[in-house]
Amino acid sequence: MAEVLQVKYNPEKREVPFPVVLVSCRDEGLCYGPGILVAGVGGSAVTQLETGDQVFFPDEKRKLVERVRPVLYNSLERVADDLGFGFGIASHVGCGWAGAQGISEEKVSYSTLVSANRWFLDYYGHISHSQNLVELNCPGLAATMTRPESDHHHDASRIALTVGGFITQNEIEKLTRKEGKPFVISADWIAKVARVGGDIKEALDFVELEIDVACGICPGVSKTDSVRIFNAKRIEQLEWARNLHLMRALMQRFTL
Repeated sequence: MAEVLQVKYNPEKREVPFPVVLVSCRDEGLCYGPGILVAGVGGSAVTQLETGDQVFFPDEKRKLVERVRPVLYNSLERVADDLGFGFGIASHVGCGWAGAQGISEEKVSYSTLVSANRWFLDYYGHISHSQNLVELNCPGLAATMTRPESDHHHDASRIALTVGGFITQNEIEKLTRKEGKPFVISADWIAKVARVGGDIKEALDFVELEIDVACGICPGVSKTDSVRIFNAKRIEQLEWARNLHLMRALMQRFTL
């Protein structure tokens, strides 16, 4: 008999260490308030099998996500711990990663909450559409999705791979002014993979999948010339240098 996971959501807000590393979708329409460092992950790594577009996002790739997910969460949390920051996960309306898998709008938040519970993470809530920041399920944290959930037109012009300790809203805005809106994909965790018993090849394949999905849902980005590396240098030099080396090696797969 299949396991039935009992999910309990406690809406009571509680204090967490600040800033907070928030695992959130890489969507360029998301906007974050103070106290948040963004760990951009496609759809926060939610999956659903045997549904949606099996050509664009086949079950083989979704199973890769499922294999990498515990390593991803564990590694990201270790980076947050190194920084002395809180750590949690969020979902949002109008998620293209989820939509490509046929995950309904109503199920996105539940699926993310299930992942949070299964891997003992704090779930900070479902980011809604608004032109103003909306408080999340944590005192002092706020975010918004600036694009309506019914609007699936993406206007990103870059993919920013973060390697040095995530990215803040101010840093996202600086990148936007310089090169246009970025999809944000976290590679800050890659150096931790071997330490948590993960498969580095599969971790790199997962990052490449995130890039592929971003390019597939947004006509403004290209795998061969839109990917950039962003290094905030918040973490130890040996860590970000390892992340940087591995991302440069990954980019050679599709830029040479």
